[in-house]
Amino acid sequence: MSIWNDVLLRDYCTRHALVAPYEPANVNPASIDLRLDASYRLPHPGWSLRGATVDVQWGDGQKMPAGGIVLQPGQFILCCTLETVAIPNDASAALYSKSSTGRIGLEHLHTGWIDPGFVGQLTLEFHNVAPWPILLQPGKRYMQMVVYDLTAPAARDYSMTGRYQGQTGATPAREAR
Repeated sequence: MSIWNDVLLRDYCTRHALVAPYEPANVNPASIDLRLDASYRLPHPGWSLRGATVDVQWGDGQKMPAGGIVLQPGQFILCCTLETVAIPNDASAALYSKSSTGRIGLEHLHTGWIDPGFVGQLTLEFHNVAPWPILLQPGKRYMQMVVYDLTAPAARDYSMTGRYQGQTGATPAREAR
């Protein structure tokens, strides 16, 4: 498995819209930083665990003010990337927290494998594991995407199989098709 370097990342961003909007300063030697969009969702205020089944009820999508919002200790939130990503059919990608994200106590729950053919904004599952509040700010870089070559193009890519294709905004779980 080979990882795309900065040259390939820049080329795919400029010629094939790997990420849009594209900011050249976000390209690292072997990854590209992704920024936080203003879209978010919190669990519905009246929701609580019912027995052993976890069936999260999400509130409506909201928009952060330009100054951001504060995530309290222990609080969980769905956010999304500012960028729309478009993964080619002969590649796949993984989403990782930036080290600075972890160092402030913000954990991404690493549901971040991106299949060949996926197009859309990426939903981020953040949990404040720190004993202090954390300010989430739209436009700030919290995540990085690493792109990998496949040994061969996917026979059935995500555009044919995925239930989150084309998603925009912070997207709760959808039923399997």
